[in-house]
Amino acid sequence: IKQNPYLFTINWFSGLEFGIRLINWSWALKLIKDYSGLTEERFRRILCSVELQTETICRNLSLYSSANNHLTGEVAALQLISSVFPELIKAKRWKEKSEKLLLKTFNQIYNDGVGAEQSVNYLLFTLDLYLQTYLIASKEMPNEINEKMKNAGEFLCCLMDGREKLPEIGDSDDAHLVDLLEDKRNK
Repeated sequence: IKQNPYLFTINWFSGLEFGIRLINWSWALKLIKDYSGLTEERFRRILCSVELQTETICRNLSLYSSANNHLTGEVAALQLISSVFPELIKAKRWKEKSEKLLLKTFNQIYNDGVGAEQSVNYLLFTLDLYLQTYLIASKEMPNEINEKMKNAGEFLCCLMDGREKLPEIGDSDDAHLVDLLEDKRNK
């Protein structure tokens, strides 16, 4: 937080990067919530940064040229933070905005489970964003999203069809959130 003052460094450039950071921070906070080193003062500073990042996302959503996985990551972060920290002053507004855009951003997965960007990696990234967001927020997914995610999972299983790894189809930047499986991600 000290090394990245509000709107001062390159780390304040991309809403998608904020979204990824906020989802990772939420996991970290969940994992260290009982750690004695997480003092009230430290938690307050972290929460202040969370609030600044979330509001920056909300005011600068990628609604135009990056209305794909960038917007998906931003909306996922708004949904997550408004659920995990409902006590924040603007949480209700973030929640309303994210729920309004939630189904719109889920056009990144077609009804049959194929990714709109025709890329296996971007489909995995979209699934990663929503699964982790809903897991950490302990929320149920809306039925329409649940169905598309189930279909996407079935589509990915069909692509694997006994192989160890998914085929590399389409564009890829190997984006992911918390890589709990490290290099075994595609297995």
